[in-house]
Amino acid sequence: MNYGTIAAEEGSIGGGIGQATGGSAMLTFYVETPDVAASLDRAASLGGTVVMAETHVMEGVTIGMFSDPQGHIVGLLKAVD
Repeated sequence: MNYGTIAAEEGSIGGGIGQATGGSAMLTFYVETPDVAASLDRAASLGGTVVMAETHVMEGVTIGMFSDPQGHIVGLLKAVD
């Protein structure tokens, strides 16, 4: 995966940037949550669609993604200190 991360100051989440695929660009922002699975369930109950189930990406970091009813992708992140 051609992806780079951006370090964050203490108390905030970092970011990242990756290469666009298929000739189109996409923006995904992440929101920190204490429970990724519960937040995905809540998004789905409000009309969203889960596009990535709760996934452990590295030690202490869990992410998931959903799209809102208009198709905008939102990422969820839980990081354990």
